[in-house]
Amino acid sequence: MDHYIRDINNAVSVKKTFISTPQARSDSSDIEDKMREAHENWLKKNPNGQWIDIVSYSDFYFDRFRKIKTGNISLRNHLVYILREGTKVINFTILDISDTTSNTNKSNSKIVYFGWLPDQASDKSAIFRSSNINFV
Repeated sequence: MDHYIRDINNAVSVKKTFISTPQARSDSSDIEDKMREAHENWLKKNPNGQWIDIVSYSDFYFDRFRKIKTGNISLRNHLVYILREGTKVINFTILDISDTTSNTNKSNSKIVYFGWLPDQASDKSAIFRSSNINFV
């Protein structure tokens, strides 16, 4: 989970699904707090970036969205799409990462994290990471 949060912090855009079923088990409060904090921090430091969430109806009303504190910043860079019904999918996150280590050659790469199952907490699911451009 630490690699995931580190990569979110370095992303210039985030596209994320969080789709579950009504019977889905929630993450532990520690993991949920870390995810919410990463979400808040990203929104605060990326006023020109874009974070897109695709969530199930029940997940939209889950604590993560209610507890996000962004201060006085505009949330115009945060889009949330809500599905009417949950469905069985493998959840994923696609990150556009900007390489800022070189002042002359700034490049972007993509990373995908996938494997969260809708009926398991993320700390119980195998989570995979790939930067293979053919896969992302």
